[in-house]
Amino acid sequence: MTKRKKKSAPVHMAVLTIVVVVSLLVSLTIIVLLLPMHKGSFDRLSQVSAYAQMVKEYPTIDNTNWLNPDYTSYYQSEVPTFFDTLLMKLHLKKQPAWSLRLFEDLLADVSRNREERKLSGVCVQLIEPRENDRYFLWTDLQGAFHSLVRCLEYLKEQNVIDENLKIQDGCYFIFNGNVFDYGPIIMQTFTLVLQLMQMNPEQVFFVRSYHEQPGGWYDTKIAKQLHILGNTASDEAVPYAQEIDTFLTTLPDVIFLAHAQGDTYQAIEVTYAPQSEDVFVRECSSATVISSGGKSQVGSFDKEGRLDDKKIEVRAIIMKPMSIQGMLAHPDGLRPLGTKKDVFEWLTFSSPNGRSHQIYQYFFDTILEIDTQGPIDTWTITEYVDDVRDRLGFSMSASYYLVNGRRPGDDARIAKLQEQIEKTKQELEAAQRKCAEA
Repeated sequence: MTKRKKKSAPVHMAVLTIVVVVSLLVSLTIIVLLLPMHKGSFDRLSQVSAYAQMVKEYPTIDNTNWLNPDYTSYYQSEVPTFFDTLLMKLHLKKQPAWSLRLFEDLLADVSRNREERKLSGVCVQLIEPRENDRYFLWTDLQGAFHSLVRCLEYLKEQNVIDENLKIQDGCYFIFNGNVFDYGPIIMQTFTLVLQLMQMNPEQVFFVRSYHEQPGGWYDTKIAKQLHILGNTASDEAVPYAQEIDTFLTTLPDVIFLAHAQGDTYQAIEVTYAPQSEDVFVRECSSATVISSGGKSQVGSFDKEGRLDDKKIEVRAIIMKPMSIQGMLAHPDGLRPLGTKKDVFEWLTFSSPNGRSHQIYQYFFDTILEIDTQGPIDTWTITEYVDDVRDRLGFSMSASYYLVNGRRPGDDARIAKLQEQIEKTKQELEAAQRKCAEA
């Protein structure tokens, strides 16, 4: 019989060393992975702008249907890999400023604040502006994150908002519905709006759209993005559904910018769509009244549209276009429609995402400003736009009186034109008489 050779001691030591090293590496990896990641931060405009530079503005869609674009592959590419997570926790790779944890914390904080202010279940808000208050409005952002960031950068240049996303006194933001759906970067857009609401709880308003009704958004793009990004943090089909619904119950369907005159509120109505009127007439029995200086109280609201025994007389309505045809006839973010049943109607839009480019030929970063100087008849709406195809900077596109669609200075221009017509008429008559005498 041949004797089996004993393994040498060096081989044993090498194997043992490898086992120990591998065990240590595995243990270290597990420890590192269990460490909490920094949740990120959206509380400085420079951070948000830097994040926007890292994120694709117009990612490729998986289908060819721009009415309902599919961004599944893009959402999947946003999920950090095992090695990405490891490197970020070891601080060997920069962590993005946005994260689901940041969104979760902001959502909880903003919802709690709004519930404490008794905004849950109230679907009408009436705001009494002070003279010279300024309201900046966006309709149909549709996840156009980069556009909103560029708008905020411009407003910072105009001293409306500062680096810490604090809005100046006397200035207010209104997001008129459809922050959710259609665009590719919805969660980040929603997070930025929440950050603005947290920093400025009494200066940021959010009107609820069809896609932002509690329980009515589960088949939208934001639900799909949440499902893909949150599948490692939750086993729910739609992560954070309950928390988002709680927040949505604090949003109004309609905002009135109103001026009290005797037993009447003269009002500008801001709503995602006129059909919202049916909702609050049927369901609302109370409304939040926000008086000058930001103080709020709950008032009684009846089916006749009376608030605390004052009739709300709507002078103008601001809403979104209701059809593709309406959008195609809507080359920028503001379109006066004219008077209907004594109410002047305005179409507004703010979403230069890929879908809007393809379907509506819409290419503008848009900011709308409502100026409440003087009586309501002199309130104006002004449009500032920047064409995303060349990005030459924001410029004023047009300014109108809200209640009639006329431009400031129109009356003087019309009077001057009539004077010129009368002068020309007199000169023509004089020439005719001279010809007749000759």
